[in-house]
Amino acid sequence: MLNKTIDRPNGATDPASTAHEQARETAYIYNGFGDITLPYLGAYTYHIPYGEVTRIDAVEHREVDQSKSFDGNSVYMAIHLPGESIARELIETRKFNQKGCAVFFDGPDVSAALKEKCDTDGERFQLGEIEAFKVNREKAKAGTAGFKIKPDERVYEWMQKHTPDDEVFASQSEKTAAAAAQFIAINKLTDIADRLTRQQEPQPEPVEQEVESEPKAKRGRPRKTTEETKAS
Repeated sequence: MLNKTIDRPNGATDPASTAHEQARETAYIYNGFGDITLPYLGAYTYHIPYGEVTRIDAVEHREVDQSKSFDGNSVYMAIHLPGESIARELIETRKFNQKGCAVFFDGPDVSAALKEKCDTDGERFQLGEIEAFKVNREKAKAGTAGFKIKPDERVYEWMQKHTPDDEVFASQSEKTAAAAAQFIAINKLTDIADRLTRQQEPQPEPVEQEVESEPKAKRGRPRKTTEETKAS
């Protein structure tokens, strides 16, 4: 079985590190971002809680050497994975160091300065994600496709922390009352708009009606009185 060691990667962010140095066996991660669970090499899973220090130790990893395995015969190789290499892959390669996480080596306690920097960077990232969601929510309300009106689970947790008075936390009764009030307001505005429209429309001129004359008396012979009839 072959043996090899994964040392510190080129371009490591520690200013004191060089490419030829052997990586440290143990590293520590401080997390100012949020609870994260990260896979590594498809064989390991690291749970890194928010606001805590997580210790990363070296691992003796065993896997098949594909270049030397053939005809159903597997040749295994053992790879020594120092804690520093694992931690840097988890945090720096995946850009969590830009979101409030940091790898350090003088643990297990994190320094006050590093903790403050991570917490500040993490809060800035969280607020940026909340603001981005609010912008996208307005687009979704306007009918723009591709935007969500509800936040995902992580942004929801950050909103509980930073913006607890947001409309997303309103109860169902509050939402119903708000919708009813909005409906009434819209109806009032519609009525006002209708009245203004009617006032601006030209009014029809009044039609003069002809006065009917009194009916004329019919002409005819005068009727005889009773006495004249008897005399005749």
